[in-house]
Amino acid sequence: MKGLVRQILVALSGIIMVYANFFLSGNRGFDGSGPEAGGATMYDMYPTAVSPAPYTFTVWLPIFLGVIIFIVYQALPSKRADKRLDALGLPITAAFLSNTATAFTPIGSSVLAILALLVSLFFAFKTLVSFEPTADRGFNWIVRAPIILFFGWTTVATIVNISQWLVSIGWVGFGLPASVWGGALILTAATIGWFLIRQYRANIFGLVLIWAFWGIVAVDPGAVPILIATLLASGALLWGLAQPFFAPSPTVGTNQ
Repeated sequence: MKGLVRQILVALSGIIMVYANFFLSGNRGFDGSGPEAGGATMYDMYPTAVSPAPYTFTVWLPIFLGVIIFIVYQALPSKRADKRLDALGLPITAAFLSNTATAFTPIGSSVLAILALLVSLFFAFKTLVSFEPTADRGFNWIVRAPIILFFGWTTVATIVNISQWLVSIGWVGFGLPASVWGGALILTAATIGWFLIRQYRANIFGLVLIWAFWGIVAVDPGAVPILIATLLASGALLWGLAQPFFAPSPTVGTNQ
């Protein structure tokens, strides 16, 4: 996907995503997703130990704002021959369309849609970190930052969505308390985040994880396993974050 074709398809898919999620899904508060019975969201109908507080979902506002700025930036005539943007065109278009699908798919089908979104953003992230390190602040803030923010939040949303699906089919977690499973999932996500921070300086990924983890704690501060896991995860991520946002990566040929 190159040049003008990439510019058009990325712009159209991004506009469709924002419009569908904000205007057509009826979920302007960003506190749930998917059409469910009685107008309730999946977050209302299938609460889990890792479902964040509603205010946490305001992260969609900077994500959508970043998407809008990104699609305008990549559509500029001066960016038509940008090989980096060409390389990002296919996974980003796939991500935008997959996210559009999550606004309308019910529980179960939504797992497939959000996994498609996660895979698309993973490939976009891998493409990003394959580029040579750059001091181009415009590219870093307008392209890298929104994609990595989107990828980080989608990682959390995937965990939540799969947990909701398991609740909907009556899975009991092998008899272990939900809070124990929740703590284990938080530590797993934090491990992924710590690796991406240390290997690729994906600091924004770590920040969005911390935001989500404390949103989970806010729902039930008395869930001790989740609180302990969040404290450990936040400490590890903050340690990894003690470095510049867009410094070159220790890995040759990669950066945030």
